[in-house]
Amino acid sequence: MTCRIPLAERILADVQHDEPTLTLPWEDNGEIPFWRLDDQEFEILRQRSLAINEDYFFLMRLHSNRPEIERLSLGRARAALTKLSGPSSKLLDPYKQSFGFPFLYSVPPGKPFAQYLMIVQDIRGSLYFTSRRMVSADDPRIQQHFLHEPFAEEFHRKELNRLTATMMGFLKGFSECVVPSPFVGKVDSEQILYGYADGQYFEEQHDSTETYRAVFDRWSGIVAASADVDPPIIVTQ
Repeated sequence: MTCRIPLAERILADVQHDEPTLTLPWEDNGEIPFWRLDDQEFEILRQRSLAINEDYFFLMRLHSNRPEIERLSLGRARAALTKLSGPSSKLLDPYKQSFGFPFLYSVPPGKPFAQYLMIVQDIRGSLYFTSRRMVSADDPRIQQHFLHEPFAEEFHRKELNRLTATMMGFLKGFSECVVPSPFVGKVDSEQILYGYADGQYFEEQHDSTETYRAVFDRWSGIVAASADVDPPIIVTQ
């Protein structure tokens, strides 16, 4: 009987055969290409990967509201990612999240070979750049569902943080060149509404559920009236 190549390995080879979705600069004039994954690819590869613990203090500094640092809003992030790689994944928690964009990338040359996932997603109104490391199908750690510290021989913590900051900086810059179709998104857990309408981005949070629902309906009406697509983009996740 012919020994078939496992599905995850076939997906990895097939995805990286395509042109990268984007390429980020790296140290010593290097580059790291990123490939967008569709939901089927992401689900299969996610099951073959280990979650890496987030550096929450770094993310807090990255998202700080210091005047000299312009925040990457949910609307700008989503518009940039959609323009780059197509619609959001549907593999998310619709109560806490409104979008997720999974990518595949590899360790740059000069280090042990390994492949990683980066999921750019919102969770409770904050933007996250979640990392996962691909492992073999028989790796026992897959079944343990632990959060792992960075694999320092491939990417130590500061390097993962640098990659996150580079991705965020790229999305900020790219979003300045994007003129999206009008849309409205919502994060139910935090009662946040965001999107693009009347030629500008908006983002707001409401204390009252009644107000939240009413304002969502209002923004949806504005988007429907001004949209240049049929049907208008009303994001319900």
